[in-house]
Amino acid sequence: MKIIVCIKQVVDITNHFRISNGEIDPDQSSTILNPWDEFAIEAALQIAESYGGEVTVITVGTMDSQTGLRHALAMGCQQAIHVVEENPDQLAGLDLAKTLSAAVYKLEGADLILFGKQSADFEYGILPALFAQVHSTLFIPFVSAIDGWDASNQMLTLTHQGHSEKQQVSAKLPLVLSINKDFGEPRFPSFMGSRKAKKAEIPQWNLSDLGLESTDLIPSGLELKAEPQKTLTWIDGTNPETAAAEIKTILHKEGLI
Repeated sequence: MKIIVCIKQVVDITNHFRISNGEIDPDQSSTILNPWDEFAIEAALQIAESYGGEVTVITVGTMDSQTGLRHALAMGCQQAIHVVEENPDQLAGLDLAKTLSAAVYKLEGADLILFGKQSADFEYGILPALFAQVHSTLFIPFVSAIDGWDASNQMLTLTHQGHSEKQQVSAKLPLVLSINKDFGEPRFPSFMGSRKAKKAEIPQWNLSDLGLESTDLIPSGLELKAEPQKTLTWIDGTNPETAAAEIKTILHKEGLI
């Protein structure tokens, strides 16, 4: 079974970072592998160990993204691919999905494509579904367990979170899955795995390697801005007339009426 995990590097909010002009300053912050993606890596490794196969991780991002790729290799993945993009957060979600889809097609023969449930920075959780649409592959979200594998029919049985309860379903490969944390705690990289990952050669691809041009991808225009600080005014509602007068004064002051 050929398994691919799409991962992302995100800002580490547990360490010091600085906001400059309403944006996170990349020179004053550090990044880590998206924690949700570690669950997807763990799921991929468990599937490969149980039913046979190899695991490849792919990321689209800057050179900092190689840290996450090497972490995945240290956990036990066999291969890592880096699609170099200096401004990955400026790509519209659909264009990021298009880029990842092209990379997966280039690898050929993927049976399972796994994503973390969401990213820890934006938490939209829409990329797996967008990828599945672009890649024309069945998508099953919020998978928490793999229950069985029918190799002769290429059918995978799994448990995922439905609208109101967990459901068990069977589906034929290839599949796109998003993995939630119920799948199991991600393993720690071994010492030997870390040493091997540190020395591993990681292929770097650009858009032309994927048959894409920069004109194929439209910047999202997304700007990362810190929310302005808000203030709260408490109005005593004991006397309705006085309260109404205070509200009217505030609305006039803000130019709302």
